Amino acid sequence: MKKIKYVVLGLSLSLFLLLTAMELVTFNTNHFMKQYERNNIFETVVIDESNLEYITLQIISYLSNDLDSLKIEALWNNEIREVFSERELEHMKDVKNLFVLGRRVKLLSLSILIFGITFILRYDSLWSKNISKTLLCTSICNYGLMLGLYICIKSDFTKYFDKFHYVFFSNDLWMLDPNTEILVQILPEPFFYNTAIKIALMFFIPLTILGLCSTYYLFTRKVFE
Repeated sequence: MKKIKYVVLGLSLSLFLLLTAMELVTFNTNHFMKQYERNNIFETVVIDESNLEYITLQIISYLSNDLDSLKIEALWNNEIREVFSERELEHMKDVKNLFVLGRRVKLLSLSILIFGITFILRYDSLWSKNISKTLLCTSICNYGLMLGLYICIKSDFTKYFDKFHYVFFSNDLWMLDPNTEILVQILPEPFFYNTAIKIALMFFIPLTILGLCSTYYLFTRKVFE
């Protein structure tokens, strides 16, 4: 029972940090704009920076649940038109549902963390040692999992990107035509690869800090001896 408490604590911390990192990257307009430049979007589609930034802000507002619909108009190919097709709009509904679910899981994880830490502080006399061990193990396990994931996506990102969609979507609306549909034109596959790497880095920063602090504490208290 005692070990289960700390396992749940480690899992909750992992989910909270990962989902927080995902939101910090995904809801960052500057990240999108830098990726547009990096992927030469302004050279491949006829749109100016202000219109593309407007579309980006609408996407972020929609995914963060601040906007009810992505049915918007913008200047594209020198004409005012509806930005997204019905297929794109339906797919984005599915994407939004995932983000809403992710936010709920993040809040649930935070609640479990707060409750768990409060419970442990009250009933475990060795809480400092056990929490430190949990933080260290959590950091090591996540590093191992992320390393394995990185090796997979580095070897064949398209393969695992497709598998992600097959797991999390129950339809084929995500299979968009880059010749006609704007969403995949402005957010090509390299965008998602770079975004995944950035999320991993944002996830690693607090993990590394917690892991180093817990290691320092355990060594100074000679727990490993």
